[in-house]
Amino acid sequence: MMLRRVRSLSLLVLSSIVAACASLPASLPPLPAVNSELPLVRAWTYFDSVESERRAALLPLGVHGQSAYWFDGAGVLRTFAAANGARGWTFSTNGLASSAVGFGDDGSVYFGTRDGKVVALDSTTGKEKWRATVSTEVLSPPQGASGIVVVQCGDGKLFGLSAEDGHQVWNLDNTIPLLTLRGTSAPLIRGDQVYFGLANGKVLAVKLYDGTIRWQVELAVSRGRSELERMVDVDGAMRVSGDSVYAVAFHGRLVSVAQNTGRVVWSRDISSSLGLDVDDTAVYLTDDEDNVLAISQTTGGVLWKQAGLAGRHLSAPVVYGDYIVVTDAEGYLHWLSRGEGQFKHRQRIDDVSLAGEPVIANGNVYIASRGGVVDAWRLPAPP
Repeated sequence: MMLRRVRSLSLLVLSSIVAACASLPASLPPLPAVNSELPLVRAWTYFDSVESERRAALLPLGVHGQSAYWFDGAGVLRTFAAANGARGWTFSTNGLASSAVGFGDDGSVYFGTRDGKVVALDSTTGKEKWRATVSTEVLSPPQGASGIVVVQCGDGKLFGLSAEDGHQVWNLDNTIPLLTLRGTSAPLIRGDQVYFGLANGKVLAVKLYDGTIRWQVELAVSRGRSELERMVDVDGAMRVSGDSVYAVAFHGRLVSVAQNTGRVVWSRDISSSLGLDVDDTAVYLTDDEDNVLAISQTTGGVLWKQAGLAGRHLSAPVVYGDYIVVTDAEGYLHWLSRGEGQFKHRQRIDDVSLAGEPVIANGNVYIASRGGVVDAWRLPAPP
C-alpha cells in the first residue's frame, strides 16, 4: 500500500512539472521562416464558449467513420458530423473521463474513467450500453474488435472485456517502475493479436481472445542515477506496416518487430515519449529534442531530419498525403514535405497548446486545442 501511495505521489508531481512546462509558450524558441503556403480550406470549426471550462479541455479528439468525438472542459463527450461539424449527441461523464475515446467494430464507443471504469456507448444514439470495473484509472482509449475490448490501466494491468456486456474475459499483470510518465500507449489490435506498449520499456503481443502472451520485446532498459533517468515508458501510438510493428520508447530505441514472431528486424537508438506514424516506406516520429525524423522501414536509416522546431514541445507527426503534420505548444500546425522534411506551411489554431497529435480521416486534418477549439482542415484536393 505504501509503495502505491509513493508512486501515485510521484506521478502527481511529475504531471505537475509537465503541465507547468507546457504552460510556458513564451519561452519557446522562435519559429523558422516558411517560404511557401498551402491552399488549405477550413472544413468546420467549433469553439467552447464557456471560459471556465476551456482551459480544462485536455483530452485528444477521436474520429471514427462519419463522426468526431471530443471531451469538453466539463467532461461532456460531444459528437460532431465529421464532414461538416454538425453537432450530434452528448454524454456527460461528470468530469470523470480520463482517456480519449476508443472504438469497436460493433458500433460502440469506449472511454475510461479516473475511478477505474470502462464505459461503452452506442455510437448512433449515445446511450450507455454497459460499464465495467477494472483495476485503476484508464489513461489510454480502450479498443474493441471481434467481441473483445482491450484495456490498459495506469497500474500496468491489461484486461480483455466482453464487448457484449463488459464482463472480464482475461487479465494480465505487469510489473511497472516506481515512477512513470503519465499516460499509457493505446492498445493496437491487428487480426487476432493485440499489442501493448508498457511502462517497463517492453512491447507485448497477446492473443486477443484469451490474453495468451505470444512474444515480448524490450525497447529500453531502466538505468541511471535518478528515477527520472530510469523512466523507459512506451507511451506513444504504435503502428503496423507490412509485416512489422513499429514502436519507440522513452530513454530507449525505435524498433521494427516481426508481427508473428517478435523478432527484432532492426533497432535504432532514439528516445521519444510520443507516438509515430508510417506510410509504405518510412516511419515518422518526434524525438525528445523535438526533431522530426523520417526513418527507412527497410534499414532503420535516417532519411531526413528536421531540427527547425527543436524545443517547441511538438506532438507526434502524422501523415497527410504528401505532407507530415505536427503541432507545437503555441498552438501552431506545421506542415512538412513528406519526402524531404522541408517546411511547406504553418497555421495557428489557438494561442495555447493542442491536445495530442492531429487526426487524419475522411480527407481532413482534425485537431483540438487545450483552449476549447476543434478544427477540421483539408486541401482542395485531399489525398
